[in-house]
Amino acid sequence: MESVPKKRKIEGRCSRQPIPDELISEVLVRLPVKSLLRFRCVSRTWRSLISDPHLIESHHRRSQQHPLALVREWNLNGDNKGKATYVPTRGATLQRIYYDVAGFNSISDMAVRVFSSSPDLICIREDGSRCSLLNPATRERVTLPEFSSGNTTFLRYVGFGYVPSLRKFKVARVFGHVDIDRGSGRQAVEERCAVLTVGVDRSWRPARGPPPFMITRDQMAFVNGALHMTPSTEEGKGLAALDLETEAWRVIPMPRGVCGKISIGTYNTVSLREQRGLLFLDHLLGAGKVEVWALKDYEKGGWEMEHRIDLGRPQIPEEFGRFLPVLIGEDGRILMYIDWTAYLWYDPRDQKFVPFSPHGKSLVWPLPPLVHVENYLPLNGWD
Repeated sequence: MESVPKKRKIEGRCSRQPIPDELISEVLVRLPVKSLLRFRCVSRTWRSLISDPHLIESHHRRSQQHPLALVREWNLNGDNKGKATYVPTRGATLQRIYYDVAGFNSISDMAVRVFSSSPDLICIREDGSRCSLLNPATRERVTLPEFSSGNTTFLRYVGFGYVPSLRKFKVARVFGHVDIDRGSGRQAVEERCAVLTVGVDRSWRPARGPPPFMITRDQMAFVNGALHMTPSTEEGKGLAALDLETEAWRVIPMPRGVCGKISIGTYNTVSLREQRGLLFLDHLLGAGKVEVWALKDYEKGGWEMEHRIDLGRPQIPEEFGRFLPVLIGEDGRILMYIDWTAYLWYDPRDQKFVPFSPHGKSLVWPLPPLVHVENYLPLNGWD
């Protein structure tokens, strides 16, 4: 019987060579946040690499190319949690998440408003002056200082964004201040703005001047380092933009076809959002039509119309009248939202709509959507 030759040990062939930190970082920057948070326990080296500000920001920039829609729905469990589903822009598994809204006096989704001006975080605001910022990916949450309103001041809108030069999040609050003439008793409302650097400021401080005109809605879009807001009347010929680094205001021109046509009846027809680092403006035309504009040249105000969508239905009643694009998927389809009714996928190539039903079930009272970019930027920044 032929004997099987023994394997010879070759010195040096099987010795382990350390993997360069640069190569490990190239792998880590491509992983989801949940995995990164777990892998911090692998070793001190991995913890140091994952916690490095350069890798955190590189991961953030990479994630901005693949935003997620947070499709929210009414949570009937009564457990003080909002319910949402991640909708990826490319082929990935849907994931249901819950965000905690406990800690407020009123905890129902109707009383607590959840919105976002930047896809990095979401803001949870009670109808009064209390707000907190939440990162859905890490579940980190920071409660902001209360805004002391007084009898002559009332909160209107809140927006926020990450300032890379400071490595901090900053928040802006637009509020109305009522001036009362002592002689006649007449009242005049003036909009003002206060700002706060998260992790630095313990109280709100005035911005460099008020908004250039009255603005409307608490829906803002953070693009190119500035919060963008829509005017409240036809007099506003542009968008108000607050630079969060300098805290100074400027006016961004709107597309020519939009100026003077920013309302139908009592509701605003212009909404703003960010995707792929661009400012998008969605303009409702009535009769179930909407135009999608993108600001391709920010400095020169160069707008381009990317889509003109026809829902193919008559004018929707005002209470269910707003239908808006949420995000554009990597396959070219557009996720649409109809107020309190449904989500739809719209394919501009064949101009057809397909109902969106996550997990094979219909949504229960779908709430206004949010767009989220997975990140693990520290809410209080770095020291």
